Amino acid sequence: MTSFISNDILQYLSRPLTHQEKLWIYDDFIAQRRNMFHRKKAEEYKNYENVGDELKFIHHTQEAERWAAKITPGVDMVSAPGPKANLVKPDLNKPAFLMNQGAADLIRSNKCPDCREDIHDEHFETEIQKKEYGISGKCVECQALAFPG
Repeated sequence: MTSFISNDILQYLSRPLTHQEKLWIYDDFIAQRRNMFHRKKAEEYKNYENVGDELKFIHHTQEAERWAAKITPGVDMVSAPGPKANLVKPDLNKPAFLMNQGAADLIRSNKCPDCREDIHDEHFETEIQKKEYGISGKCVECQALAFPG
């Protein structure tokens, strides 16, 4: 299957982010961090034994809900590092991924957006392969197909 992307669209998708886009991303990042902090704190006080702990539990639960309402749906910028912590995931807020949410969803679930195979940290042997994963989210095999030689 071949796909065609005009030069105008390609130029738009690869352009640097505007100041306003960076602010939106930063705001979303802060909201996700604060939501995660309050959820952890609420979990600490979940089995409260006194009135003080109960009030802390209620406070952190309410704050977590307040910050959750400010998070853009489908954008996960601060998920806890998993087994693939050595790989830097692509910025899913780039226009290319915003226009192709299917690819972004696959990358979030640690799958290659091209072949849909699981991504394993140990398969990336060179820094170039790791950097390309950080740009496109492609596995080593799909990178080899895209960039022969």
